[in-house]
Amino acid sequence: NIREARLISKRSNVIEMFEVFENHGVDIIILNMGAKGTMLDINGKYYYIPAYRISMTVDVLGSGGAFLGGFISSIMCGEGILKAVAYGNAVASLKIESYGFNYISSRVECEKRADHILRTMSHTLL
Repeated sequence: NIREARLISKRSNVIEMFEVFENHGVDIIILNMGAKGTMLDINGKYYYIPAYRISMTVDVLGSGGAFLGGFISSIMCGEGILKAVAYGNAVASLKIESYGFNYISSRVECEKRADHILRTMSHTLL
């Protein structure tokens, strides 16, 4: 997440954070910024993938794990990185709308939210 990236890179600017990690040989960097969305660096190409906007935040505890679970399951199903990050954001959005682990309504709802995220994203920043 953004706080950890700041601590590790000793930078506050996202692009500078990416450059620090790139200089250490990292090719793909996913920087989750919570409600602000996710920044992604794939071999020096930067993408912004927005968070899914919800009406009310109930419980953010576990949202990072929900993002990761959604991301990994999407990759395991053969999706590309952009779709997988959008799917992770979608699953996290479902998690923060309820308490505890009773948040997955259906894969259809996750897909619907991920598709909405992809339609609203900025494809390449720089």
